[in-house]
Amino acid sequence: MLFALASLPPTKDDRAPHAPHIPRRLPVSLLTVAEVGDLFRVNPRTVNRWAARGRIPVVRTPGGHLRFDPAEVRRLLRDGR
Repeated sequence: MLFALASLPPTKDDRAPHAPHIPRRLPVSLLTVAEVGDLFRVNPRTVNRWAARGRIPVVRTPGGHLRFDPAEVRRLLRDGR
């Protein structure tokens, strides 16, 4: 007697894990280090140093690149670095 294992419903352990929670409010587009540098008229390496020191909020992509929320950058520009 043969059993068709493919027709059995998946057990709890067979199911794929849930995707991580994704925040509901994501910026439409994030700025790159070079774009932030152009806005502040500084070298992109300066923007990297600011991010490392926590002077500017940063988002890391899955590939490790730095990205910046445009609203936060506008606020920093308005408030004077």
